[in-house]
Amino acid sequence: MSADSHTTAHTNRRSETGAGPDRDRIAVLAQIVEAPLFNATVAVLIVANAIVLGLETYPRLRAQAADALATADRALLAVFVVELVLRFASYGRRPLRFFASGWNVFDFAVIGASVLPGLHENVTLLRLLRLARIARLVRVMPELRLLVTAVARSVPGVAGVAVLTALTLYVYGMIGWILFGASDPERFGDIGKAALTLFILLSLENLPDLVADGMRATALAVPFYVSFVMVAAFLVLNLLIGVIIGSLEEARELEGTRQRAAGSHAEGIAPPSPHGAGRDSDGSARPELVEELAQARRALERIERRLGMAHRSAAP
Repeated sequence: MSADSHTTAHTNRRSETGAGPDRDRIAVLAQIVEAPLFNATVAVLIVANAIVLGLETYPRLRAQAADALATADRALLAVFVVELVLRFASYGRRPLRFFASGWNVFDFAVIGASVLPGLHENVTLLRLLRLARIARLVRVMPELRLLVTAVARSVPGVAGVAVLTALTLYVYGMIGWILFGASDPERFGDIGKAALTLFILLSLENLPDLVADGMRATALAVPFYVSFVMVAAFLVLNLLIGVIIGSLEEARELEGTRQRAAGSHAEGIAPPSPHGAGRDSDGSARPELVEELAQARRALERIERRLGMAHRSAAP
């Protein structure tokens, strides 16, 4: 291949893959929006938004500095709009990838709804949206994002533990009603009071008083409370802790995957494609890899021809 044809092929590959000044600018923009300093600045602005929102709850401050607080709120909203536009623009020619992230969708909904016309007439909804901006702090702080993800992933397991706890409270509540319903009607007069008493007992705060009062009614008070503490206060709570720890590990893996994807986006590199290595997100092979494969095949063919010639010359 001549030098001119090699240069032409290289130029064609760059144009097909979107390389050039536009891609360079998009890569720089992606690096900016994923930079720790950028996220730290956004976090400071979110905290400032929370302070402004909190100051408005004081009637005296609201009366004396209403214009200043309103100006500060509008300025912060304008900055958040610019931030959202920068994040959206960092995806370049594939803007739909912006909506692949749940946090991006949340930001778009909160900020976009805040600038809708006619919203300022609904004071309650406006305040709720302004309050939702504070929740965006989770997005720019990896530690908070990790905890929120862990809580979200622990919901199915926690639901199972909650059902087990409710069943335990019901069974022990019925037994407590049988044992102490007549002697202690304020705590065990019905199943509702009994279950509430045992639920409070999960903290072990009033255990000595309950045991002392129960022993005056029946000798079965000690095994009743000891078994309840072993089953509910220890076993169930340890199961809950185990579910949360497992969810935290899963959330840590997901956060690592998200950070790697964010790093690839900041470097202008597409994330790993489900279609396989060497392919774009639409499943088509990358031109530079196709050219390398063709060169490798031609080199292999030349080696096979040389081996064939050597074999024929060595034959008698």
